[in-house]
Amino acid sequence: NYAGFKQDDVRLPFQDKQRSVQFRQIDLDSSKRCTMASILLIEDDILAARLVMKVLSSQGYAIRHVGTGLEGLQAARELRPDLILVDLGLPDLDGKVVAMQLRHILSTSVIVAFTAEAGTKARRLALAYGCHDFISKPIDTRAFPSLVAHLIEGIGKSSSTMNVQP
Repeated sequence: NYAGFKQDDVRLPFQDKQRSVQFRQIDLDSSKRCTMASILLIEDDILAARLVMKVLSSQGYAIRHVGTGLEGLQAARELRPDLILVDLGLPDLDGKVVAMQLRHILSTSVIVAFTAEAGTKARRLALAYGCHDFISKPIDTRAFPSLVAHLIEGIGKSSSTMNVQP
């Protein structure tokens, strides 16, 4: 195993007994390509954070986790990530205030509310505070990587919100 790939995922040229060079097909689907996109996760629930980090790091994303709003604001300034997942129920600062400050600091990052709150009211508030989208917890680990990829690519910045739940 190398960088999350099985031995059969990447095929290298080899020589057969007649000394002709043959190539085996490289079979990498889009879910195994290293995206190199950076993600900041601002989440105080360590179990939720571990799950998100496991799912997204297996897809090749560079992900950093912090547990408070203040740490999130500092990390956002330093990292300038492509995507920020911010819990709206943080222990030190209101997540909505954090989202507003993130929007002010980073106009090019995609900011997504990541919260256990659900419903149209919570979504409207998240969008009003500067988030591009809204994801309800708990996540569906099968659908979550595709949703994140679309968000990073800029698809759905306006109204393709998807509640990703099991």
